[in-house]
Amino acid sequence: MNSFEQMPPQVAKKETTHGLESYPNIERREVLEDAVEVFIVGKNTEIPEDQGWSMRFLKKNEDVTRPENEHILRLFADFTSEMSAAGISVNRFLALVSIPHNGKIDESTEFNEEILLPNGKLLYRGSNTEGCLLQRGDVFVVSPADCLTVIAKSDKGIIASHAGRESLFNIDNPDGPNVVKSILDILGPDTKFWTGFGIHAGEHFKHDETNSAHGERTKQRREALQYKYGPTTHSDGNLDMHGILVDQIEAYGGERSNVTVDKTFCTFNETDEDGIARFYSQRREGLSRNLVFVIVK
Repeated sequence: MNSFEQMPPQVAKKETTHGLESYPNIERREVLEDAVEVFIVGKNTEIPEDQGWSMRFLKKNEDVTRPENEHILRLFADFTSEMSAAGISVNRFLALVSIPHNGKIDESTEFNEEILLPNGKLLYRGSNTEGCLLQRGDVFVVSPADCLTVIAKSDKGIIASHAGRESLFNIDNPDGPNVVKSILDILGPDTKFWTGFGIHAGEHFKHDETNSAHGERTKQRREALQYKYGPTTHSDGNLDMHGILVDQIEAYGGERSNVTVDKTFCTFNETDEDGIARFYSQRREGLSRNLVFVIVK
């Protein structure tokens, strides 16, 4: 089924919604000339710590009844309510599944799962790609921990994408697809980018070349990245995903001046006034996830 196909009206159970004011760790941005709004929802003591906002239990229509999805379904409903109150229509949610991360983005995205949410909106799942083109009212949804969110815009359209380490550069397939090249192939060299909501370079994101298990592979990755894209892919010897992305944009014909890198916070290091972590981090919590919404207004 093509993701842009018009769907017939659906009937679902009504829910009372409250907007997003009750969520303690949330950040939102208006980006790319205010054409797009992006949200990240972080830690919440009311949800299981070992799950967070992971969508791993929400893959098929029958999964809406699973108890593990109670909190995330409420969040979908509250997001829809928040947008409605702001005069922004939510048409559908698009949640891609790229495991392992493959760097692919297609001009026409195919989804093989259609899920009717309790608030009557449709959630599409099952496309083995990192990102997709969005129309007005589309909501791209991804549940990352430390991976970047990337949003891109040109006169050819708007793309939202997940971008992890292997999404940007896979040492096992160094000349294969990556998120940046996939975006530029679709939107063209004049594309404007926004990226943020991920882990920053530093000791907490160490890629140790002396590690007995992974050191040689880490060294090969660094050497290949620096050969292909330049020295800023590593900051003080540590992997810098923001640096990789910006260097790739230039390498594939884009302009550095068209890139906005939002490094307001790091998903590993960001804490509240009491020193408590605000976001889930793969480096700290493992499989627990934040939730990111990207909506074209």
